[in-house]
Amino acid sequence: MGLSQVQRKGPHEFAEALIADFREKNAASFPCSDNGIRDLVDLAFYASLLQEETRTLRFRVVFGSDNADLLPHGVIVKFASPLCIQEPADLVKLAPALSSDNIGLWISETFIGADNAGLHCVGLLDLGFDAQDFVIGFPDGTVTTVMRFGDTTIDNTTYFNLQVEGCGHLRAKFAMHREFTLRAGTITPFHSIAEAPPAGALFRIISEQFYDELLRTHSQFDGISPCHQVQPAVITMWTRVLQMVVSRHHGGCFIVVPELTTTVESLREHYGVRDGYPINLDIGQYFLDLFQASEALYRLRKLATRQCSANSLRELSDLERKWLIKRRNLRFALTMLADLTAIDGCVVMDRHLRCHIFGAKLERRPASHASGSVPRVLLDWDSRVSLEEAIRKLGKRNGSACDFCRDHPGALAFVVSQDTDLRLYCSDNQFTYGSENLSAG
Repeated sequence: MGLSQVQRKGPHEFAEALIADFREKNAASFPCSDNGIRDLVDLAFYASLLQEETRTLRFRVVFGSDNADLLPHGVIVKFASPLCIQEPADLVKLAPALSSDNIGLWISETFIGADNAGLHCVGLLDLGFDAQDFVIGFPDGTVTTVMRFGDTTIDNTTYFNLQVEGCGHLRAKFAMHREFTLRAGTITPFHSIAEAPPAGALFRIISEQFYDELLRTHSQFDGISPCHQVQPAVITMWTRVLQMVVSRHHGGCFIVVPELTTTVESLREHYGVRDGYPINLDIGQYFLDLFQASEALYRLRKLATRQCSANSLRELSDLERKWLIKRRNLRFALTMLADLTAIDGCVVMDRHLRCHIFGAKLERRPASHASGSVPRVLLDWDSRVSLEEAIRKLGKRNGSACDFCRDHPGALAFVVSQDTDLRLYCSDNQFTYGSENLSAG
């Protein structure tokens, strides 16, 4: 929407912005040099201008230590001899191995003498979101990683994520730091979706109701065990869904209505949701099922360490199997929810994170219960500057989602464009608000 502080710059300035942001907020060590960052960004940018068998290049790179124990991703393969990366063509040659969004190049830096260093591809990493077992459903009493919305450092060592999204389009960040994008000569800093106040308020409401449900269904639940950090887990779960939608490059839209529970009939009658395919995909229930299994497993493990009886070990084995099934069910449900956005239309959910309709169309129908006049003016959430002119330049997906929130105070819309931009819309009884430059990570 063009409201951020931007500059017309290239790969050199992009690397400098990333380095400066890291040095300013540095809370972890980075095993590679600043020149290594500059070289990698430069090579990736010029590789993005090339094509691999007439296809536009898209690939992901993790740049950091050559010690796999210091990275939060699984190693798919480690090359017998690291591959030297000196030219953009070296990255282009490796592109066919990165046909899946879940595979990334593992690149490190080899120092030659005191001043010279070279980039080498160590192997391939599994960057799939299902490979990250942090926060959600982790039943152990000790977790050694530092967690921030699924963004992780290990032993206080960070790493550098770089994504080539298209011709001249790069996204990059250090773990635990904000993301920057370079596109059309513009450098833009991004902020986590969890830091957007409307999304933060939604996550808090959802977390509180989940916590209340856990208290009602499990009287022994006391929220002490590490796996029961409800709000961070909710944030991680939702950001994973958004990350999957972003990685697919097909765009998507999630509408979250204000009600805790609703029905397809109510959505059609009161919200003007038409067409689409009814479905009952209750992400919230999968989430609660896993948390309950995690709590039971956490307590039984503590008991088993004291008793070590055959009966307790047998019970522990059965419960571990149930926990694995419930974790798998949640993962499949999250993947399915992300996949539903590929259908033309939007995905409509309530605040229990239950999906009611996908592939839905939205028609203008101002809410009858809104107090005063229906909110009309669209403002940027941070600056309170009008976005009415800017919204007209965006596609139909953004326009429809914005109008829906304009007509229905309390509803939220998460919109992902095909070029991976993420925006959030909401409204109160006076104004409609838009938040841009958001990152799903």
